[in-house]
Amino acid sequence: MFIIYTFTVVGMVWFINLYNFLDGIDGYASFEAITLGLAFYLFTGQIISLVLCASVVGFLIWNWPKARIFMGDVGSTQLGFIIVVLGIYFHNEHKLSFIYLIILSAPFWFDATLTLIRRWRNKEKLSQAHKKHIYQRLVQSGFSHLKTDILLSFVNLIFILLVFISIKFNMLQIPFLLLSILIVYLIALYADKRKPF
Repeated sequence: MFIIYTFTVVGMVWFINLYNFLDGIDGYASFEAITLGLAFYLFTGQIISLVLCASVVGFLIWNWPKARIFMGDVGSTQLGFIIVVLGIYFHNEHKLSFIYLIILSAPFWFDATLTLIRRWRNKEKLSQAHKKHIYQRLVQSGFSHLKTDILLSFVNLIFILLVFISIKFNMLQIPFLLLSILIVYLIALYADKRKPF
């Protein structure tokens, strides 16, 4: 039990921080939160998921590319906290496996984790600001903020479909988790090709 609690706390802290890392272009963190909120509602029917969506949509009006206001550290870390807490709540109270949150949020946690590992391997100072995340390099290579947001939404729709199918066929949870990681990894390779790390 101690190991589970420790893993949960470390995972929560990492998710909160990575959500801050991925708030680097107009609308990106907002699109992810709205998609996750809609997915939560689709799979649990809980109104609180729509409350999350509505609050973020209200912000997105001003954060839509080209943004007039920005989320900042306080907003992004708070949003990451809300999402991971909802994921744990739905896992405990509505039998929505936490694996589904991992699948649905793969574009965020994979990007942050892979970038951190790569920077560590390059012996870079990890506390130093950078612009090496997958989504940032896509923008540097010529993607607009909106085009990058649309790509994120399209990938998220695929992941929602994977979760929907795996709920029907429980034995597909792990294969679909691995498939979601592969999809995001292929996007990382595409970003590498357009803008080397």
